[in-house]
Amino acid sequence: FALLRIFRLLRLTRMVRLVRAVPEMLVLLKGMVVASRAVFSTMFLLLVFLYVFAIIFVQQLGDSDWCPGDLEDPDCTSGGFPLKEAFGTIFAAMLTLFVQGTLLDEAIAIIY
Repeated sequence: FALLRIFRLLRLTRMVRLVRAVPEMLVLLKGMVVASRAVFSTMFLLLVFLYVFAIIFVQQLGDSDWCPGDLEDPDCTSGGFPLKEAFGTIFAAMLTLFVQGTLLDEAIAIIY
């Protein structure tokens, strides 16, 4: 295990030499560290909004048997999108809101 520690230290010293040789690399690394605070706070805010709206959607649509897409097919056998599956639990609602609301992946399945 001591040999692994030595290899880790060698990798670290190689990185330090690279940063000294290319000072722009240090500027880039410092910028990434500063920007990570904004990225993580934005992610946290997105998660809070997803959680709040997931609670609202579960309360409003969680026990709904309605299937948008085809009014003649209430069981969603023709490829519709059952709301009970999408908004039955908080986790499912958060996943649906993130994938189809934030990323807009197959958003048409929810709309129609």
